[in-house]
Amino acid sequence: MPVTVNFSLREELLKVVPTLSLCYQCGTCSTYCPITDESYNIRLLVKKAQLGVVDNRDFKVIWDCVTCGTCQALCPNNVEIVNLVEVIRTMAMKSKVFPTKINEILWKIYENQNPWGYTVTDKRRFAAQFSGLINNENPDVVIYPCCLSVGDPRLQRHIKALIRVLTKAGLKVGMYMGLSCCGDIIEHTGNKAFYEEYTTKLRDAIMNNVKAPVIVTLSPHCEYSLKKYLKGVKIVHYVELLDELIRTGKLKVDKKADITVTYHDPCYLSKHQKVIEEPRRVITSIPGVRLVEMEHSREKSLCCGAGGGGIALETRVSTELSKRRLREAVNTGASVVLTACTYCFRMLEDANKVMRTNLKVMDLVEFLDSVLGD
Repeated sequence: MPVTVNFSLREELLKVVPTLSLCYQCGTCSTYCPITDESYNIRLLVKKAQLGVVDNRDFKVIWDCVTCGTCQALCPNNVEIVNLVEVIRTMAMKSKVFPTKINEILWKIYENQNPWGYTVTDKRRFAAQFSGLINNENPDVVIYPCCLSVGDPRLQRHIKALIRVLTKAGLKVGMYMGLSCCGDIIEHTGNKAFYEEYTTKLRDAIMNNVKAPVIVTLSPHCEYSLKKYLKGVKIVHYVELLDELIRTGKLKVDKKADITVTYHDPCYLSKHQKVIEEPRRVITSIPGVRLVEMEHSREKSLCCGAGGGGIALETRVSTELSKRRLREAVNTGASVVLTACTYCFRMLEDANKVMRTNLKVMDLVEFLDSVLGD
């Protein structure tokens, strides 16, 4: 059936995603996309965008994308496919074709600065348990905790582990107590106006309260998001900092752990920010630890299902992806699957509860802290 090119929409999309014209339909994106099926085909979506014929059907399925970035990382012409997805989501929002849960998510962020519904009381309870562990007077580094941690004791353990490890390296550690969403999920909803308003206020709040040259995140989503609008301060994920501290000898890892582990690459750390070898160097710096790779790793790592707002939207693919990823981890024969992302840990840990495997899910910093001991 002949297709009538919509030149107006085509030019509009090319202005926002100029690399769109470089796609020659090789099919790499759809081959490696973890959610390609009869209803979602990223290769077809890119072609429709090139022709300017994106329609309501695309608006409905675009929310299944987990923005893992596999398509973009492996694209031979570096087409900005994830950017295209975000643009189409904005179009879908304007056309009022979006999951009903988005309104609930945005309202929670507007009211309490997080999409999970945690209140001021929850934040105070969270802050109280860290009052004696941090130094916000003259810190060397300031931790920016993922807002998901506010109500999850499992994630709070990871923050405490990071504080202990950094303290062992001789650093004075502070923490940003605004406990606000970094803006990641707002951006994925396609609501650009609210995103700009929210992140402008958050930027000012952080710059007025953070008195350290370095901000350290536990979530790659926070790091990726903060870097977009925070200038004049260094922002790193903790694995980058730990890798540097170990390589420079400031953090001594001299205790042995006789164990086999595997590592799940968070998409927003590996594919979006190219932080791939750093966590592996941290893991293999521990004497006695054997690292085995999953079938899909590094740039080809399978997404846990949380990205693109999936952890909040609870899309049809998010739960299935976490189970698929956990099966790959089990197949390695490792005793522990490590990751370095609050979202990934939550997804894999919850999948493990359902699947009841013999595998233990741990965040890398918690694992390192357990090895170092007191």
